[in-house]
Amino acid sequence: MPYRRYRPHRQFGIHDTHTFKMRLKKHVSERMPAFELPKAVQASDVRIYESSEPELFSRQIVRDERKQAEQNLKAIFSNYQPNTPKNVVQSLLNKEFAKTHSQPAYVFQAEEPLCDGVDQASILSNAVVRETLPEWVMKNIDEFDIPEEYIRDSILHGEKYDPTLEKLPIRHDPIIFWIRHPRVFGTPVVKRGNIILDNLFRQVYFAGRRNGKLQGLIVKRDPWISAYTESPNLFGNRPFVLRFRPHVLVESENADIPQLRPWLNQVGEASKEPLPDIYPISPLVDLQTDKFYHDYDGANALLTGIHKDMFKDLNPELLKDLSKEQLERLGALMSPNRNKSRFLAAMWCCERNQKYPWTTEQHAANAILHTYGLALAEANRRFFDLQLAEKALASNPIIMRGAQLFEGKLDLVTIQLNTMHHNSERKNFVWLQRALPLYKPRPYYEEMQELGQVTLEIIERPLIDRPLEVQKHVAFLARHLRRFPEAYSSLDTNRITLLYFAVGALDILGELDSIVPEQHKKQLIDWIYSLQITQESGNFSFS
Repeated sequence: MPYRRYRPHRQFGIHDTHTFKMRLKKHVSERMPAFELPKAVQASDVRIYESSEPELFSRQIVRDERKQAEQNLKAIFSNYQPNTPKNVVQSLLNKEFAKTHSQPAYVFQAEEPLCDGVDQASILSNAVVRETLPEWVMKNIDEFDIPEEYIRDSILHGEKYDPTLEKLPIRHDPIIFWIRHPRVFGTPVVKRGNIILDNLFRQVYFAGRRNGKLQGLIVKRDPWISAYTESPNLFGNRPFVLRFRPHVLVESENADIPQLRPWLNQVGEASKEPLPDIYPISPLVDLQTDKFYHDYDGANALLTGIHKDMFKDLNPELLKDLSKEQLERLGALMSPNRNKSRFLAAMWCCERNQKYPWTTEQHAANAILHTYGLALAEANRRFFDLQLAEKALASNPIIMRGAQLFEGKLDLVTIQLNTMHHNSERKNFVWLQRALPLYKPRPYYEEMQELGQVTLEIIERPLIDRPLEVQKHVAFLARHLRRFPEAYSSLDTNRITLLYFAVGALDILGELDSIVPEQHKKQLIDWIYSLQITQESGNFSFS
């Protein structure tokens, strides 16, 4: 087959370099035309500054910016006086926000796992944990009809369709740890999970709107959350601060709508239950300490009218050490509750640590503290004082929901905040469903071509009636009982253990007489007696 041989271009030599330099010199030497002020600008009588003036930024512009900054500060702070020196303005801002404190605080930032899991989270949140979701939450899911194709498409949006190409972390094999794997590019794990959560929430929201539900919601993306509480009984003289950043934050537009509180009458009875005892482990062992945090004084300043977007209008020279990014990252400023909105739920994603992976128990504890911090943040927005919050929460508790996605599994949490003090007689309620399987993801260094089976257990589980569950248990035990003793191992101890388990479970469920007839009972009794040791059996031998 004929083909044309490739001829490479000749090398860039010294003559080409000389030609390039000459052309560049000619291009640079060309004078640009002088700037002429448009007639429309001249007619508008706008003051124009001469850019070649050496003292341009130390005269009129500085005075104009100073005047504008004073107007903004006067609108924000009622006790601000004009012509205040710069250092006084800085100290005023630090005093109002009270960011740096002499007394360090215990800080939870979801960076360290809780070594004792759910029990430790139960102590830190002063909550009684129930390993199930409330009944009314289960019944509400029945109103949402979401096809499986929509769920599969939502998952594929994050696992396959996203075109992001970022440098992913270095792969670490815990077995062949000396192998250097090639660096791959793709979508980070957290971004994949966030895309999946976004699409799942969109499907739930649209399904609710079709049924006339979920109206008046405000959805925010990646807000910083900061919650503050004090409890001398557990934390001593140090406050407890929770800082985190969920991906999806759902709010209600109107906080005056009455909230459903089906467990308000059960607070006294459930508060009598003791919290888990994890001694000799301290509940505070995994918390960090920091002197830079957001306390109630700062919350008062924020809630009285300061908005983080107003900092962009201030003179940057006045806020040199207090930038907007620093306030958002370390102080985790919340926008003021001007529109009287109310936090409802939050959704976030976690990434697996390759060298020190968290357990399912530790991820469940992380979900509990995230939801607890969101409830505390809502209490900080509503009430200006801890004592006022305690009185209000006694009759008006806060209910919060949280969903955490980790390696294709969901941790669902519902919390009722009855108190903010750990020395109170009341306790909080926590309902937890941990590690509910949604789908099986591929490793982060592999691309998902086809999505396997999607487990709809999260949606189907609330729809299962209790009698149906009992029937499944009875059928399972009956199948095992009919297979005794031939189908199991020849070891008689295994047979008798499984037999006692099946018979005891059927007796507890009240189905023993209906499943096992009299003739079958006699056969089982005779077989059990045949396993007994007699005097004629010799030393430890069965007859």
